[in-house]
Amino acid sequence: MRAQEKNRRSEAGDRAMVERIGRLIEVLDREIAEIEADISALIKAEPEISHDAQLIRSLPGVGPVACMQLIAQMPEIGHVWAEAGRGACRPGSLQRRQRRLSRQA
Repeated sequence: MRAQEKNRRSEAGDRAMVERIGRLIEVLDREIAEIEADISALIKAEPEISHDAQLIRSLPGVGPVACMQLIAQMPEIGHVWAEAGRGACRPGSLQRRQRRLSRQA
């Protein structure tokens, strides 16, 4: 939504409209910052998720936003990397881990 408003602002010809869209972008920026802060606090509050986040962030090129998205969309990723570090990632180990997690749920 923010990107759409920025595009709209760049195409607006009326100065008043540019200012209005600019104010809207400022509101969106504040809301996004609040949401990211809330997500960060939730990650820090949960030790296992916090550990996973540290593992993910240790990869080159992975920033805070990508880390949050990976944790939200692929919560098992930290466990897979931890197992890989112990040599547990052999053919079929991920499938066994997924079955075990699905049985626990």
